[in-house]
Order: sequence, then structure tokens, then C-alpha cells
Amino acid sequence: MNLVYSWVEYAFLVLLVLGFILAASAGSAVITYITIILIGILAARSIFKRKKGFKFPAFVILIGFLIGYIIGSFYGSRKLILVLFVAGYIFSYYIHYRKWVK
Repeated sequence: MNLVYSWVEYAFLVLLVLGFILAASAGSAVITYITIILIGILAARSIFKRKKGFKFPAFVILIGFLIGYIIGSFYGSRKLILVLFVAGYIFSYYIHYRKWVK
């Protein structure tokens, strides 16, 4: 396998494992929820900064992290984790779009 052509798949797998480890190390549902909101905010900022670039690899890598995080979350509701991630993402993207944050 050539790393140059398959970097997205490798990054997907690395972040899948990282998301699993991060979620599994959270000690409570509250920590899990706060962490996923912050990750959603950071993800939207990252995607927003790539306005003119090709965003698909970033989405694939982000989905890998989210899947790993949901699989590794032993505390809290998995549906609520997904909802909070999307809410954090939408909130952050909106405030960047309105140029309230640079």
C-alpha cells in the first residue's frame, strides 16, 4: 500500500482508534458530552478554514473519529453523543460564517 495514495484511510483508522481511546477514558457521561461538543466545535472550525479546498478527505477522517468515539463511549447515550456533536458543529460553523470569530 502506498501511503501517498491511501493517507485518508490511514488517518481514518488512526483517528478511529484515538476516538475510541478518548471516549473509553472518560470517567462519566458529563465528561463524554462536554468532550464531544468541543470536538464538534473544533471540527467545524477546521472544515470552515478549508473553504476553497477539497473537504471530502476531512469529512472522512472526521467520521472515523466520530465512529471510534461512539463505539468507545461506555457512559451516556450514543444518540445524544451524535446530537451534541452535530449541535456543536452547527453552532461553530454558524459563528464562523457570521464572522463573530476569526
